[in-house]
Amino acid sequence: MRKKVLALVLAVMVSCLTVGMLAGCSGNSKYVGTWTPTSIEQSGTSYDLSSLGINGEDLLTFTLNSDGSASFKLGSMMSSLSDDADVQALTGDSVKWEESSNGVTIYNAKDKSDSFDATEKDGNLVIDASGVTMVFTKN
Repeated sequence: MRKKVLALVLAVMVSCLTVGMLAGCSGNSKYVGTWTPTSIEQSGTSYDLSSLGINGEDLLTFTLNSDGSASFKLGSMMSSLSDDADVQALTGDSVKWEESSNGVTIYNAKDKSDSFDATEKDGNLVIDASGVTMVFTKN
């Protein structure tokens, strides 16, 4: 009887430690927070947004939450894209994220094939889409 109780207590302790470690991983991720674009590169030329007089928040921001959810917010310069189906897929309630080996993967939980990677470089997240590279800095 004593061995069964000890085995049960040990199993509960291991389960609690595992759940605690998993919960701590997402909550303590260095990627959790709001990210704003600071530069754009196209055709090999890099443009610093502030030197162009553009506030990154006027383009878009995204937030990676500790519970694995994510949200995108279009800025005033991008509001005309709000009806685009691809944009809507990334602004709904089903957007999730997870850490990858070199940054994060952001995806629509309803259709995980609808995803993209943000690669970490020098503490920033870099997204390459259709030949345009955007560098995001954590606020």
